[in-house]
Amino acid sequence: MNQEFDKNIMYKFFTRNITAGEEQQLLDWIDESGDNKDIFLSERKMYNRLILNIGEKNLIDSASAGEYNKVKRIPVWIKEVLKISAVILLVLGGAYFFNKHQYNNLQTLSNEIVLPAGERVSLTLSDGTKVWVNAKSKFTYPALFGDKERRVLLDGEAFFDVTSNKKLPFIVETPKGEVKVLGTEFNVDAYSHSPKMTISLFKGKVEFSGIMLPKPVILAANEYFESVGNEYTVKMLENYSAAMWKDGIIAFKDTPFPELIKTFEKYYDVKIYIQNPNLSNTELTGKIRVNDGIEHALKVIQKNSDFKYKRDSEENNIIYIN
Repeated sequence: MNQEFDKNIMYKFFTRNITAGEEQQLLDWIDESGDNKDIFLSERKMYNRLILNIGEKNLIDSASAGEYNKVKRIPVWIKEVLKISAVILLVLGGAYFFNKHQYNNLQTLSNEIVLPAGERVSLTLSDGTKVWVNAKSKFTYPALFGDKERRVLLDGEAFFDVTSNKKLPFIVETPKGEVKVLGTEFNVDAYSHSPKMTISLFKGKVEFSGIMLPKPVILAANEYFESVGNEYTVKMLENYSAAMWKDGIIAFKDTPFPELIKTFEKYYDVKIYIQNPNLSNTELTGKIRVNDGIEHALKVIQKNSDFKYKRDSEENNIIYIN
């Protein structure tokens, strides 16, 4: 096999959208020579740079400036990756390359995604599980799962569509506890900086073992779990609003005004100061499309709450509500 290896297969590996045959083909090629390993490492670094500078405009500007002298070799489909509305910090633990004799090390090779405010991203794990990660979240997952369990780490919010595998339980480890499933669809909201945690189960069954619980809680389809501190409740899901964020919609029902404002801060990357104490007792219900912007969001909730707002004249990302 010559050194002009199909770069499409490399990028499929980087995004875990690769078949077993293609993956073995890549492993064999890397194992052929040190030069091949260097080529693989170079492509890995270039891919990381593309992700960190997401957006076709950024890529074109960088290419015109001579920053990416190999940009013409980027597969056409990678443009789809660049369209993802997110800035991802992708960190590969350990070495960037491996060979077929080190194949098992892939189970300890971790990918970490860190999303800033206002961004979200979707990805597919090595077992076919689909994950949507919300703003201000950190999600860590292995390049390949082991033979005993499928474990991922989440600090923040994510929606999971888990591929069924009764022999390999899927475990989401959060700062609040662990969610264990076999194959299901559910949403987890568990930020380490928040006293609140929620699990919204849409299909299947999950088991939650939390640090605040005397024993695990079993949730069935269409059930909702919420904990605040050491108190928790389990009730039926009233609607599917908990998962609408992955489609770019902020859905809220009887939500206290201060809590909704915190949600706006997460989605719009702004800091909002509430200077009107009367708003603390206001609860709001509605749906807002994220892409319409913070100005639109504030005008929508103004229809059902009495307040005015203004932006800081020097810091445009600071808003005062009075």
